[in-house]
Amino acid sequence: ISPSHGFCATYGLPTAWFGLDSAAGGIYETVDSGNHWKIIYSNSNWNFTNIYAAGSAIFGVAMGASQTFGTAGPIIYSLDAGASWRSIDTDAELHLPSNSVFGPVDGNRDSLVAMTYTHIDTFSMSLAYRGLYLAYSTNLGRNWQSVVIDSSYNSAAILHIPSHSCRIFVYQEEADDVGSFWMSDPPYSSWSKTIADQETSGFMAGNSCSLYVANASPTDTSFTMFRSTDLGGSWARIAYTPSDGPDFTEVDDEDAEYISVVGHGAVVYAEGFVGQYFFSSASNLWKSTDGGDGTLNAAALAPQFDLSHS
Repeated sequence: ISPSHGFCATYGLPTAWFGLDSAAGGIYETVDSGNHWKIIYSNSNWNFTNIYAAGSAIFGVAMGASQTFGTAGPIIYSLDAGASWRSIDTDAELHLPSNSVFGPVDGNRDSLVAMTYTHIDTFSMSLAYRGLYLAYSTNLGRNWQSVVIDSSYNSAAILHIPSHSCRIFVYQEEADDVGSFWMSDPPYSSWSKTIADQETSGFMAGNSCSLYVANASPTDTSFTMFRSTDLGGSWARIAYTPSDGPDFTEVDDEDAEYISVVGHGAVVYAEGFVGQYFFSSASNLWKSTDGGDGTLNAAALAPQFDLSHS
């Protein structure tokens, strides 16, 4: 929301993990840059894996707290800054079947918020239904719509919405370690590939000025990141040696949001590591102020206003 005001989603440990007592997660809020936190939503049935907030609206992705792999959970959200809460699985306009499983929620910092979902048998963790769907709202959760992305895909998927844009990107893994990013504009009825058949991170970072995706391929190490400055219309390959920047080789094996972008798309923070698995490797935090290759500048990308008086 602001440098001082933010939210976090917490994930408790199921009893089945490491023999520890079960502890459900919750949604927390800070108004002093993280020095102090207060819980604003908790439920013993749910952990929370992802959160998004804009204005007075807060959205949290829930999953079961008591199972080793988790059970299907709803989207818990508030339209009044946490004073009251409701669940997206009770919104009849979406016509959601039981056991809907949601991917991460994201939005454009304005009125658009969206997430993907699919349907599974939560008792055996085998797929009862196939299909990838998009649930989205253009008024921060007051009304919802849904569309089919891919009727044959068998999982929820990661999506990214650049700030102040209505374009949505969805990552689908299509084979072992290989996947594609798809993009669509309202009303999201047709989708096209924008990064096709590559071993990458499933997470996209950035904004309407610049978008970044980590290259995870162990065989094509000629570049480290994909970057687009036209909202996914084309992608440049950013190259540097691992000693001069983050190494994302096999980052998809322990995938997470390892890239963060500010400075109107020119300032990039990234965590890179050496080795196939993040938890067994050392890592470093890197920063670039020029888009990773010396071609971008935050001041040049900043909004320009020309005011005249008469």
